[in-house]
Amino acid sequence: MDIKAIQKKAGSLGITDDAAKDMTKAQLVAAIQAAEGNSPCYASKTSDCPHTACCWMSDCYAEARLMDARKKSPQKKNVAAR
Repeated sequence: MDIKAIQKKAGSLGITDDAAKDMTKAQLVAAIQAAEGNSPCYASKTSDCPHTACCWMSDCYAEARLMDARKKSPQKKNVAAR
């Protein structure tokens, strides 16, 4: 689901645009999950999730792997050439 559709769903659940604008995709989906009364676990696992009927599952695993890769990759410093 693209970010605009996620923001629309969040708005329908009472998550304000002001709150949503500062959230990452993972944070916004987790907020939606919580608002729906579900576990706010989006992108927290890379496999073996017990919530097999979750509508976010396929995107969730992809996002979790992406976030994990970002954590593991060393940050490159932007050094200006002199």
